[in-house]
Amino acid sequence: MLLRTWSNAQVFLLTEFPWSVTAAWMGSYLSLFLLDQGLSAKNLGWTIGVGAFVQLLGLGLSGTLTRHVGRKMTIMSGDFAGWIVVLGIWTLSHSPWVLALGLVLNQGSGYVGPAWNSLFSEDEQVHRLPRYFLLLQVLTITGGLILPLIRGFVMKEGVVASGHTLLAIFWPSVAMAWTIRALALRESTAGKVSMQQRLHVSWSVRLSHVRQGLQGPGFYLAVLRILVMVPLLMVAAFVPLSFVSPKGLHLVAADLSLLPIGAVGGVLILAVVRRMMPTWTPTQLMGLGLVFLALGYTGLTLGPQGQISWVLLAWGLVMAGQSQFASSHTSVWMTWLPDAVRVDVQGWIGMITAGGVAVLSPFLAEAFIRQPRWVFAGLAFLFTVCMALWGLLQKSMKTRG
Repeated sequence: MLLRTWSNAQVFLLTEFPWSVTAAWMGSYLSLFLLDQGLSAKNLGWTIGVGAFVQLLGLGLSGTLTRHVGRKMTIMSGDFAGWIVVLGIWTLSHSPWVLALGLVLNQGSGYVGPAWNSLFSEDEQVHRLPRYFLLLQVLTITGGLILPLIRGFVMKEGVVASGHTLLAIFWPSVAMAWTIRALALRESTAGKVSMQQRLHVSWSVRLSHVRQGLQGPGFYLAVLRILVMVPLLMVAAFVPLSFVSPKGLHLVAADLSLLPIGAVGGVLILAVVRRMMPTWTPTQLMGLGLVFLALGYTGLTLGPQGQISWVLLAWGLVMAGQSQFASSHTSVWMTWLPDAVRVDVQGWIGMITAGGVAVLSPFLAEAFIRQPRWVFAGLAFLFTVCMALWGLLQKSMKTRG
């Protein structure tokens, strides 16, 4: 089989598009899809909080799980429950609480993240990882280019009816991509070693893994991961509410299908800037991502109501910054962490991140509707603070180097 000659990273990239398209629709319409079927904003916040708590529990056990069944099986089981089962629920059900259960399962399946990152990067040539992680982010964004084609459909049918139709298409597409991964992915060398040694790993050893991963630059990498990912995970769920809110940017729902155009525009701006800085390292490019995030949220704070062009520009900067930060940070982090500690460290940091989302989501869901500009201003300030931490990371990397 041809795919058997491909690396795990290449298999992931080849099969990412169905997930990208589905995630793009979710990022633009899922919250409205749920609210229009009877789930209140407050209950949406609590649902996401519960999902994050489930994810927190899963991340706490992710190291143990991967040591017993491997990275591949951890990913495949989580993606089956969190995507294939969930897409089926969202396609077939109109009950707000059944739909909310699907959201809990989808959020909870995020525990596969450490295993996913590890299997993607292990056994891969190190010099290829920055390019592969950036390509992954580009695929995530460009998958959304399908959405502008459905703008008229959403205007005619509404968010709910169009959503059920589109989910009926996404569901088998993701199932097919999942099947290809199940056949083509291979357990990594580090994963096999970890499974062989699983009976000899105590909790004290796992905690020593975390301490090892937090030494020197690892500490700043972990703190940046938490401070950036907690708000971005909540934004992914709640930002459509602020875009259509009369107290926010006051767009019509159909305009949300145009957001991927802004994202692609932001990536093109980022590509031009990167060509001007060909010698920058992934660590330096991480800082560039933070600059784009701060500028994008400043634009959303100051933007006029009802101006889709302004929103597309600001959102493009946000998505470009998110992609650059995520790809650069993950590349640096996966290279920095030794094989033996990679899953444990990611799991514990992921637990803290999920805990932050679980605690804050119930309180911020309504804020995204009632006071969205204050939320955007707070995010712009947070990412400015993160730039200072990034400076300390740079200093620490030079000291260790």
